[in-house]
Amino acid sequence: MENSAYEQAPTAYAQNQNGEIVLSLGSDANGEAFNQNLSSIPHFLVSGFSGAGKTSFVQSVMTHICSSQTEDDVRFIIYDSKAIDYSVFNGTPHMLLPVITDETKAAGAVLWLNTEVQRRIKALFDAGTKDIAGYNRRAATRLPRIFAIFDDFSSTRFDTQTVAALTNVLKNGRVAGVHCVLVTSMPSSQALQKDIISNLPCRISFCVSSRADSRVAIEQNGAENLQVPGEMIFKYQNIFAKCQALYVPFVDVQAAMKQLCKKQKKDLNQLGNMAANIFADEKTAQKETKGELDGDEMLPAAVDVVLETGQASVSMLQRRLKLGYARAARIVDEMEEMGIVGPFQGSIPREILITKQQWDAMRGVAPNPAVKQQSSAAAKRTVAEEPPIALRDFSEFSVANGTISIYGNEVHVSKKVMTRYGSGTTTAHFTGDSFSALIYKKPRLFSPGYIEFKFKDETDFTNNQPHLIDISQSDISEFLRSEFSSAQAKIVHLFLLQLAEDAHVPITEL
Repeated sequence: MENSAYEQAPTAYAQNQNGEIVLSLGSDANGEAFNQNLSSIPHFLVSGFSGAGKTSFVQSVMTHICSSQTEDDVRFIIYDSKAIDYSVFNGTPHMLLPVITDETKAAGAVLWLNTEVQRRIKALFDAGTKDIAGYNRRAATRLPRIFAIFDDFSSTRFDTQTVAALTNVLKNGRVAGVHCVLVTSMPSSQALQKDIISNLPCRISFCVSSRADSRVAIEQNGAENLQVPGEMIFKYQNIFAKCQALYVPFVDVQAAMKQLCKKQKKDLNQLGNMAANIFADEKTAQKETKGELDGDEMLPAAVDVVLETGQASVSMLQRRLKLGYARAARIVDEMEEMGIVGPFQGSIPREILITKQQWDAMRGVAPNPAVKQQSSAAAKRTVAEEPPIALRDFSEFSVANGTISIYGNEVHVSKKVMTRYGSGTTTAHFTGDSFSALIYKKPRLFSPGYIEFKFKDETDFTNNQPHLIDISQSDISEFLRSEFSSAQAKIVHLFLLQLAEDAHVPITEL
């Protein structure tokens, strides 16, 4: 294997002092190398049906990067849903953590990436630089570029919090040196959400099954006509090229990674330690337990918080106990195993199965009326002192006769109305503290669906054009009731799930 393909990999690069990664992605129709600067491309969407060559292409690109870049320059995070395609990269110094095969850990990786992007942007601001290249030229400690690869992304089911975090990474990852590569065999609008696909500027498509998939993959027809295995279309900004993709045989990929693993590995830097702590093995985490109860040491405090607030959500534990996503989710799972809370039921909050007295009995604490009264008062003070509900932004989308969005920590609902002055548009907006429940009716064959807000007795809402229409407390719910078609059901349901999670209100589905 001395003359194998991976040993010529460094010749495919023209790396300069700015740390740019220039790689030949394949050969064009004239047989010339098709070179691209990967460090200047924010994020990638790699599409193609099974067997078209997309996984081999990604493996080949990774092999060339690992062969020419050090682990101080480039790191990888890989989610492999099949658990076999990328296992060959385990153990290489370029891996920030072992290949992820669990969807829950993949969600944790996305949340960590979002935190890392925010941390890096702050570091760039403090250093007075506009991107990671400028920062690395000035700073004593370099920040490696992170390539996060999500294989078979269309089959991944993330919750609203994870989707929002991924969207933020896609929007702000370029300057922070975080690049996402989403690999999918189903490039359809049903599988890829609009907010995600709109933030993937570089499109690489192998053969797809239909024109509709081609229009999603490369925003035009053509990918459905590719026939030769490994033939791909590359689209980025004003570059549109058809070429034969880079290919390294899997045997050579194995040999290259084996050679890298033999090198002396450096200790994980601060970035690696942070990731390792977030995604520590569950058995390792359980060794750190204290007290009489088995499980996480924060479990008793978490149960106290759940019983005080009446909510058993991961996001609430993160906020109240300052925990990471993976640890908070593990604690909730332990509560379910102990019979403290009920199972996960989608948008419906988990049921709390025990009382405060039963929890004290489980811990062996003797009941004390004075302590009980004091604890109740303390719980009320804690809830009262809790900061106002914070709503995440949600891009504006259309419904029948209006639009809905969330920005500035408020829900904005615009409606077209008919007044004595003629037709017009008025907008009512309110905070997450204003309503107590949500109603969602699914659209049927001959009838549209609708969403409706149930408000508290004293609702503080704003009407930006009271001269057009006067909205009173009695008819605010009817005014804000919005109808939608079956084509809009997915984004409406996603909006409700995010809103219910942020405002801690239940959803009634009809």
